[in-house]
Amino acid sequence: MVVCSRKRDLHSKEVVKYTNLSGRVIQTMPIRELKPDVTKLSEVAKFLYEKMNGIYIGGFNSRRNTVFVKGSIGSQWKIDVDKLGLEYAENMAKAYNIDKSERAKCEWLFGIIEPNQTDEDYINNEAKKMAKLAGVGGQIVCRRVIDNSGYGLNEKTEEFCLNL
Repeated sequence: MVVCSRKRDLHSKEVVKYTNLSGRVIQTMPIRELKPDVTKLSEVAKFLYEKMNGIYIGGFNSRRNTVFVKGSIGSQWKIDVDKLGLEYAENMAKAYNIDKSERAKCEWLFGIIEPNQTDEDYINNEAKKMAKLAGVGGQIVCRRVIDNSGYGLNEKTEEFCLNL
């Protein structure tokens, strides 16, 4: 797993985030590849590490390689009705072909690893927060790209699901 880190982190490295049209680097970003002692990881943390090892899942939203947390109760449609009203929720369900019984799900935004934080502590803490959000009967779903030759629309992905 590769996550965002701080520039002062001795374990991090800088990668190019943006360049301009002439190829000049405009902004860099510090990242850190996690290499934890797997024996010190919780079951949920082990699942995350094994399924997303070597993949960037850091603090910037990536729809291509990502982790979702599905709640154990409630549906996304019911949440939309409560928050935004029945008419809006109905229109969203029609427009995006939303199954009204599908459980609420959110894309997990991984936090920045701090310089004094061990790899094991970081993964265990993220896993603990995910499990708390999902609740008993919830799910953690890891999705990663396995063939990006059709970048975007035609890329092939695989998903792994952990039931809590």
